[in-house]
Amino acid sequence: MMMTLPTVLTALARATVEVAGVNELPARFILYPRFDQDPSELARRIAAELQVYMAQPLVNTDTERAVIIVTLPARIMIKGAEAYEAAYAIANYWQLKSAEPELYTDFFPETEVVRGDGTDESIHDACWAPADPRVDANPRWALDMLRVPQAWEWSLMQGRPAYGDGVIIAQPDTGVTDHPELRDVPRVGAIDLISGGDTATDPLDYYGNTSHGTGTGSVLLSRSAENMTGSAPGATHMPIRAIRSVIRISQLSVADAINHAVDKGAHVITMSLGGLPSMFLWLALQRAVKNNVIVLAAAGNCVETVVWPARYDDCIGVAGVNFDEQRWRGSCRGGTVAVAAPAENVIKALTLLNGGTKSYHTEQGQGTSFAVALTAGVAALWLAHHGRDVVVSAAAAQHIPVQALFKNLLRATARKPNTDWDESAMGSGIVDAEALLKAPLTLVTGEEANETGAEASESIRNLLDEAQADSALEQDALDLYGMELADVALEARLCCADGAESNEDGPLQVSEQLRQTVPLTTLERLAAVQP
Repeated sequence: MMMTLPTVLTALARATVEVAGVNELPARFILYPRFDQDPSELARRIAAELQVYMAQPLVNTDTERAVIIVTLPARIMIKGAEAYEAAYAIANYWQLKSAEPELYTDFFPETEVVRGDGTDESIHDACWAPADPRVDANPRWALDMLRVPQAWEWSLMQGRPAYGDGVIIAQPDTGVTDHPELRDVPRVGAIDLISGGDTATDPLDYYGNTSHGTGTGSVLLSRSAENMTGSAPGATHMPIRAIRSVIRISQLSVADAINHAVDKGAHVITMSLGGLPSMFLWLALQRAVKNNVIVLAAAGNCVETVVWPARYDDCIGVAGVNFDEQRWRGSCRGGTVAVAAPAENVIKALTLLNGGTKSYHTEQGQGTSFAVALTAGVAALWLAHHGRDVVVSAAAAQHIPVQALFKNLLRATARKPNTDWDESAMGSGIVDAEALLKAPLTLVTGEEANETGAEASESIRNLLDEAQADSALEQDALDLYGMELADVALEARLCCADGAESNEDGPLQVSEQLRQTVPLTTLERLAAVQP
């Protein structure tokens, strides 16, 4: 049934709420025109027809496929079925390929929520391990497990650049602070996509994981300033403040961060975050890969199944292990994980703000946030050792992007710590930096190295298969409803991350359009928490 403009306006009224003087980001929708539509003309029409909401449509051409980002400056989004219903109404009325609401989701739990006043609220559930005294005795245990010191030494012995020297690593996160562990780390291309500006400073004033970017950045880049060393202490940092908190993530902002990193010449992008799928996010990933940027993301925490962007074929997903080389109890897992790295009780930096005074600490942290940061540092070691131009040429000679070559060799050189290692859940093994640097720049037989990744919707089909739900949906339905289908699955798993056996919140809260299109059995299976 064709929607009318009044129907669209009504749907927007239900999905958003008018606010004044509230420190919240405005409601936004991402629109994907059909290839036969003129995005600029469509944007003008949208501005005119949504004038009552003061709509501000902007055509974004950063990726190969133009998208329209529509901002409603005086309204904020309400997360729920109404947001999806508004997006579907927009797509139907303007005859788009699809449309998505920008939602701020909490599908990436962390061990603690740190308030701006320096107090914290710990989250105690089945995901998190207690502090390990063995770590205090060997604070560099994570580097030792990944054989990073041996990789540094190998580069030096070969007369090659070591420590990631000359490699630019972009880090979309909460921003960074002036912590001693990040002293003297060179920075380029910093940007604040939340408040504007070019400092990417974490203001430490938002409830929920303040200092997260400082912690992950220290694991990656610390130069032995105080109590720790990053895996790539010679690399250059490109901090990007793209989120306020890892428990409040917008995939649109993450996609913007990826595009910024590509534009500013990043060689590696590491994302210690995750949430829902988004076509715009997938397009940004594709652009990065085609520009020979290595892109990695955390597999996720506590929701069992791998989150996005790590779940996309065009991204290297990293799971987490503990001091004993076993799966970290909170690590997400699944067939889209490439490799694993330390995630439990990894030494990290922490900056707290209390009464206007900052205090600086190092402590044990956990989460796949640290596993991916460590692995991104290993990517920088690899690029520095061989020289990025040499790596780009080697990949081109094999008709693949650098991402595919790196992923192939990373998986092929990873070591399995025991005979019980489950490749289908935790990837090929634990990252081995020394073996990676010693490997020739040629594809290893038996390791996947596609020239281009799978379509974005394949990650949704994979999710359906994983839940043993009906995956025989048409391509158009996957493109249109994929984000909401993922929301159903992750919401169920998030609710039960504290050890509950099932989701008993009552009837499924989904849009009417999804309920009419997707079989109820499929939705129920997605919402059923897997053992």
